[in-house]
Amino acid sequence: METVVRIADASGFEGQADRIVIPETEEQVVEILAEAVRTETPITVLGSRTGLTGSCVPQGGWAISTERFRKIEIDNGF
Repeated sequence: METVVRIADASGFEGQADRIVIPETEEQVVEILAEAVRTETPITVLGSRTGLTGSCVPQGGWAISTERFRKIEIDNGF
């Protein structure tokens, strides 16, 4: 039996994920994304879920939480 996890943002908009993963390293994120690509599983990235637009609320698939990351570097196009 697969457990579905209910997730909501600050607006109260709710969704669900088949799996929530909380990676600590870039390598773990790469492994998770590679598995998702192989299995054609949708991914939703979770931040602090304080938004009001529902953009972090999954409608199935897997959710990747960034809660254990202390630093995220973002470059143009990456």
